[in-house]
Amino acid sequence: MRFSVIDRYSPRDLIKRVFSQLWDILRDLQGEYPFFKQWFERVHAELENSESRSLIICSGRNIGEIIGVAILKKTEQERKICTLRVVDKYKRQGIGTVLLMDSMRILQDDKPLITVSGLHMKEYAPFLKKHGFVLKDKVKSIYKRGSYEYFFNVPYQHRIVLLSIKPQYAEKIAQGLKKVEFRKKVFVDSVDTVYVYSSSPVKKIIGYFNKTSIVEATPDKLWEDFSQVGLISKTDFQNYYKMHKVGYGIEIEKFIHFAEPIDPKDYDPKFRAPQSYCYIDNVEEIDWLKRQPCK
Repeated sequence: MRFSVIDRYSPRDLIKRVFSQLWDILRDLQGEYPFFKQWFERVHAELENSESRSLIICSGRNIGEIIGVAILKKTEQERKICTLRVVDKYKRQGIGTVLLMDSMRILQDDKPLITVSGLHMKEYAPFLKKHGFVLKDKVKSIYKRGSYEYFFNVPYQHRIVLLSIKPQYAEKIAQGLKKVEFRKKVFVDSVDTVYVYSSSPVKKIIGYFNKTSIVEATPDKLWEDFSQVGLISKTDFQNYYKMHKVGYGIEIEKFIHFAEPIDPKDYDPKFRAPQSYCYIDNVEEIDWLKRQPCK
């Protein structure tokens, strides 16, 4: 057995041959990850043009035979073992351990992120725990509806949220007049994109904005700082924060309009509007939102 690293400095014809063989080894993952083929093609392109991607392959005795692989991602924000796979008939020969150790060396991280689907937890969990990996999160329906993805070493980071806002305020945000949205509680700091759901009677997503900053303060301080751009009456503001000592102001710099408001039930007939907000984690739903034409 021989272990080799493939990166952007490897010959292009070698990269092409390797990815052709890898597809035969990994194509079954399409059943667990609906966008796996698109991801696989993107990794191929990134490997040829970026230092953020690399592969470790284990070759068998037969010329050109790949019997194990680790696909890695190394950026300032993330160090991740994206895929770790050994061909079934070569398992329990120490190949997975070498791939794992080499991955940590290349990533320069002894606690990199790796995620495992629920279907493979029975196989992977004991192996990862043996090598000091710690289960940090269990998240449902990220890739496939109803299926769980398990996160080792690094907790899952929510990136997208759907914020429910009354129509009179949602319209002012869309018009660029309301620059701060007041809340009693807010989403996690990792969120960077906020989709605006205009609640009843509109019941549609009208666009989105990129989160810039969230101010935590007493209601009195929020009113002092943002009353001119919050576009809410003082009476309504005081009633909203009644009995609350702390509030939040979500600052809005630029709102992006959808060409036409969209009904979430067009994608998910079982959609239920959040009372305040909900996270959007499913990759297919995120793709649907990102494909919406904007003004």
